[in-house]
Parts: sequence; C-alpha cells; structure tokens
Amino acid sequence: MHATILTVHIAMGSLGVLSGAAALMFAKGSGPHRAVGTVFVLAMVAMAATASILETMKPEAGSVVGGLMTIYFIVTGWMAGRRKDGGTGAFEIGAFVILRGGLVGAQRVARHLWRMCFGLFIAVGSFAAQGSTVLPPPLRGELSP
Repeated sequence: MHATILTVHIAMGSLGVLSGAAALMFAKGSGPHRAVGTVFVLAMVAMAATASILETMKPEAGSVVGGLMTIYFIVTGWMAGRRKDGGTGAFEIGAFVILRGGLVGAQRVARHLWRMCFGLFIAVGSFAAQGSTVLPPPLRGELSP
C-alpha cells in the first residue's frame, strides 16, 4: 500500500510541477492557462493529500501540516482566480479567505498568484529538503537486489 501511495505522490508531484510551470508561461485567463491550471490544481491536491497520508504512516507528523497547508493554498488560490471581481461565496467565507468582501482587479489576481506559487513552493521545497532519498530505487538509478 505504501509503495502505491508513494508512486501516486511522485507522479502527481511531477505533473504538478510541470503543469505549474506551463501555467506560468501562458497568458493570464487564456484557454491554455486555464486548462493547465486545472491540471495543476488537481495534481497538487492529489500530491499533497498523498503526502499527508504517507506522513501519517511515520512517527512524526510534521509534513501532514505541510500537505494540508498546500491543499489550502492551492484550492483557495484557484477559487480566487475563478471568482469574478468583487464576488464571494460560501467557499471563501468558510475558508476564511475573504472576510472583508470580495477582491477586485489586481488584488484578486495577486491573491490567486501568490497562493498558487506558495503552494508550489511548499511542494518543491519539501522535495528539495528530502533530496532524492525519498525516490524509489529505480528512479534513483539503482537496481533492486
């Protein structure tokens, strides 16, 4: 079970990083930006959820918080990008994202951008901190005995 979750985690993390880079390259609001942005959100949520599951299998639970924070930032960033200027809904109120009313223009785009990039930063930083030791032996170039 652990190997399956780890495989999904690595695959979704790789897809998240690639689609996140693509989303940054496309023009804001364009069809390609929205398409790869949706792939990014789904991959990052799956990657962070599997990270949290994997961490519950260990004695220390530090990365469970990191996984949940990543999900929070990615989903709230996605919603900031999808909402119309000034709009709020039950999701934003429940997630404590918008307590003073809807964001407009550059503020809404800035919230979308920093939350998406911060979620990506948490994921890439977590991998960089652990190094390649978390990868299965075939992905590190090692042969199984």
